[in-house]
Amino acid sequence: MRYITLTLLSFVHWSVAQTAEHNGVRIAYQTEGQSDTTLLFIHGWTINQSYWQPQVEHFKKKYQVVTLDLAGHGKSGDERDDWTMEAFGNDVVAVIKKLDLQNIVIIGHSMGGSVMLEAVNQVPERIIAMVGVDNFKEVGTTLTPKQQKEIEMFLGMMQTNYAEVVDGYARNMLFTPESDSVMVDSVVQYMRSADPVMARNSLKHSIEASEREVQLLQDAPTKLYLIQSDALPTQEKSLKKILKHGYEILSVGKTSHYPMIEVPELFNTQLEEVLHSL
Repeated sequence: MRYITLTLLSFVHWSVAQTAEHNGVRIAYQTEGQSDTTLLFIHGWTINQSYWQPQVEHFKKKYQVVTLDLAGHGKSGDERDDWTMEAFGNDVVAVIKKLDLQNIVIIGHSMGGSVMLEAVNQVPERIIAMVGVDNFKEVGTTLTPKQQKEIEMFLGMMQTNYAEVVDGYARNMLFTPESDSVMVDSVVQYMRSADPVMARNSLKHSIEASEREVQLLQDAPTKLYLIQSDALPTQEKSLKKILKHGYEILSVGKTSHYPMIEVPELFNTQLEEVLHSL
């Protein structure tokens, strides 16, 4: 089976969500499996923890698996105005501390990679490996004035017509011509339903965090593994300079931005490779 659609995922049984708290905002999370090693999955921009369900089902047999909804996403609360990567990182740390997680393999998809770095920066002693999923492809790249202007224009358009703008962006930028149409429609519909203020501000902050991202990568306590789609290349020159513990790229072929649901078996195989190397 090449993909798992969000339509199907919506019918997967989830136990009643447990919650941690960060600054009065409830953070919903799930735990499955038992082990001294924890796989902690962080979702990306405007999606939720259910996107990791194929990984939960696969890895819970051997590991403790924890997923969560960042504030403003899924079942978590949204009573905040701070949508920075640091604030989201604090959401993750709240779950880590509530469950007293140790020996963590922390996995972040897309924007979740920046969130992952913020969390790791706070609790480095608890982390044994970091895994980025289709992210960190242009680390250290400086935006041109033209690119900055285009981003400002895009963010302005999001402010006036969020649903239509994000629909067009997602369909044109986050999927390949070969992506299954049912999967595309499911993901896009979920993104359209996100809170526009949270979506716009978190995207803005993720773009603005590029310099801090470099610093956090330089300070990273472990090697960085990257499970990447080949649809867009990873610029490795900066990674070689920045990461003192090194990095490793594991390809899942030319997939969409969501390989964990599009090619779950291959994705899980690549993550197994990471775990076996530790």
